[in-house]
Amino acid sequence: MSLYAVIIAGGRGKRFWPKSRMDRPKYLLSFFGSKTTLIQQAVSRLQGIVDNKNILIITNKLQAKEVRKQLPRIPQSNIIPEPESKNTAAAIGLASVIINTRDPSAVFIVLPADQLILDNDKFRAAIKTAAEYACLGNAVVTIGIKPTFASTGFGYIKTGKNIENNIFRADAFVEKPDAKRAKQFLKSGNYFWNGGIFISKASVMMEEINKCAPKLSLGLKFIKMYAGTNKFDKAIARHYKGFDDISIDYAVMEKSKRVCVVKTNFKLYDIGSWKNIAEIMKHKARNNIVMGSHESVGTKSCIIVSNDEHLVGTVGLRDIIIIHTDDATLVCRKDKSELVKNLVEKIEKNKPLRKFL
Repeated sequence: MSLYAVIIAGGRGKRFWPKSRMDRPKYLLSFFGSKTTLIQQAVSRLQGIVDNKNILIITNKLQAKEVRKQLPRIPQSNIIPEPESKNTAAAIGLASVIINTRDPSAVFIVLPADQLILDNDKFRAAIKTAAEYACLGNAVVTIGIKPTFASTGFGYIKTGKNIENNIFRADAFVEKPDAKRAKQFLKSGNYFWNGGIFISKASVMMEEINKCAPKLSLGLKFIKMYAGTNKFDKAIARHYKGFDDISIDYAVMEKSKRVCVVKTNFKLYDIGSWKNIAEIMKHKARNNIVMGSHESVGTKSCIIVSNDEHLVGTVGLRDIIIIHTDDATLVCRKDKSELVKNLVEKIEKNKPLRKFL
């Protein structure tokens, strides 16, 4: 079995501003004292499963330079900037075309660049099981992670009939629920977190895109005509602009009859906001999370990020986030950290302030 991997590396650096920026979103950052960034961890997680020469990174023009810098062992030709961001359906479709051209029988793994996954051995075991079934069963296989709490940060997969061993039919894909529904999903026992990880033959993914998203498929067929030629990049640019901005879940997974689930229980964390950092680290309520120089009086349950050259002093604060960088500083309530993206959107509309994005 010839195995490839596609890492989807996009984003606009909104949720972790000002630490993240348009040219350096969260997948290009390191967290929790790690010396490696999230995308470097994603590549490392694939070692022993996929050769570096078979790992593709779908990113964008603004971030491609930093991706290449952080991943020197990935062939430069495998780091592919989209001409414009069109969500995961277009990115995965493009990757399918490239891989199918290189090897018509290849199986490929799709995974996001910005995940924090622990239990790498369990991750690899689930991927191997999924890849083997995708190869033999001509199926599109997704990974369902057993929920440990009623998360509203993940979408869910409802599992159905058992096919064999730990492989089940996928009955439904559900978008991120509210707290009430999340509790119901947790109690039911047959809803699993959707980690956005898919495995299939490239040829099978192209077939399902053709059935479920014919407009996208038509553009991909035109692009594939020029694969392996010096006109390939121009063909991508010409047809990409006509693709809909739609996720692979909406475009294919919710409609396809060939989707199944491998159940697993490795630890997957949603790094969706600064507040999530505190939740993941499970700190005691009165303690602060500090990165950089900080001194305080009566400060509890705060997140303070700076550097060793800039001291942040706080007095009488509780449940506050302070993120200091060389050119911008964020101060917000911890329970409002999801609104950082709204702040960034306002800055985008203010032309003199765009330089801070």
